[in-house]
Amino acid sequence: MCVVKVSGEIAQQHVREVTWNPHSRIVDLLSADDEIVEVTRRFLEVAVPKEPLSAQEVVDDVAVRADVVALVDAHSVDTVLSQNESWIDTRIIGSIRDIVRTSATQPIVPGERIDIRIAGGQHTFGDVIVRAGDRSPVSLPIAFPERQYFVFLRRSDGSFSVMHPLLLVENGRLKYSSTLRATNIPLNPLEGFTVDELARRVRVAKSSWVLEGRWRLERIGR
Repeated sequence: MCVVKVSGEIAQQHVREVTWNPHSRIVDLLSADDEIVEVTRRFLEVAVPKEPLSAQEVVDDVAVRADVVALVDAHSVDTVLSQNESWIDTRIIGSIRDIVRTSATQPIVPGERIDIRIAGGQHTFGDVIVRAGDRSPVSLPIAFPERQYFVFLRRSDGSFSVMHPLLLVENGRLKYSSTLRATNIPLNPLEGFTVDELARRVRVAKSSWVLEGRWRLERIGR
């Protein structure tokens, strides 16, 4: 139940949770009396490190596996339906300010327009608010237009997906928009680095705990 204050009175909005089904469009899951619906991917399994990692090992892994590591200027932020309209992604339309590292198979140049997708987001269907995320209550991606981000990206079907949460650039230093907690990974592992320092670490990265098989599966969601 979500409590909202409206014109001095307390109004209650009903929140209904549904489990994500890749074969069902979100719009087909909605009922006439829905106000807020949360779509969660229950029982999703993700790879986590077998042993605790250092911040440098986190950098090494995402840098080695990324197609592009770059500084990006965000111009607009919205949400789009994905996976046959069964899911919601947050979309950033921006441009490349500076390239830190890129694979030979993914040529990209400064100034190039870029479409970035982040799994999860909030979308409105008529009068119904739908939030999609991997845990309940849903934690939504946070991004703002007219801001600059340090990003680790993988190309997918003409757009890019993030491989690590966005790092907001503020006064030359990096910060997460929301707290990053994950098994055997330091809390907010890359926060506080300067842009130049993280860029140096990314350029010399050589190893990946994922590619080396130092992982196990962990079920997220409830």
